Amino acid sequence: MVVAVMLGLAFAPPARGRMLLVPLSTRAAAMLPAAAVDGGARLLGVGPFRGSLVIVADRKRLGGVSLADGMIILSAPPLLCGAAEAKGQVT
Repeated sequence: MVVAVMLGLAFAPPARGRMLLVPLSTRAAAMLPAAAVDGGARLLGVGPFRGSLVIVADRKRLGGVSLADGMIILSAPPLLCGAAEAKGQVT
């Protein structure tokens, strides 16, 4: 139980910063890049899972990226998602 809670906290997305967007279907994967950019995200690259993206964003602005849309938002730890840094600021 404690391990599950720790893992949940480790992958909880930050309010602002690096995040991993993971589509849960092929339809969601097709919509993911546009939904992220529409939410003001800066794309850093592909994630470790098929169709996933590593971004820098303000989570509140990612309205088109939700479980209801077939997408989940996780934190993007450098160990799992690489150490790429975004240049500039999220707008």
